[in-house]
Amino acid sequence: MSLNDTSGGTFSENDISKFVSYHIKEIRTVSPYGETYSLRREKYNSVDPALEKHYNSYVKIAKIEADSYALQGYNEYEADKLWRQKLHELAHDWLLKNAQNYGCVYSVERNE
Repeated sequence: MSLNDTSGGTFSENDISKFVSYHIKEIRTVSPYGETYSLRREKYNSVDPALEKHYNSYVKIAKIEADSYALQGYNEYEADKLWRQKLHELAHDWLLKNAQNYGCVYSVERNE
C-alpha cells in the first residue's frame, strides 16, 4: 500500500503516523515546484516504530521555530508562507539526516 500526500510540502505528523501504524510501503508528496518527496521502507515491516514519536516530537519543536521565523514584521499572508517554507525545510532536513536510522529511505526527485 502507498499513500500520496497532496499538501505540497514534506510529510505531516499524521502522514508519518499512518506510514508507521498501517505498514504503508511508501508515502509521496509533490511540491508546487515539481519535486517529489518519497519515504519508503527499506524492507517490509522494517521501520522502527520510534520514527513516529521522534518525528512528531521534532515537528512540534520545528513549528515553534517556524513561528519565531515567520513573525518578523510580515503581513499575515507572507508570515504564513514563510512559516510553511521554514517548517518544510526543517522537516525535510530531519528526514534527510534521520530516516535511515529508522529503516527508511527518504529521497527527493526534481521533476522538470
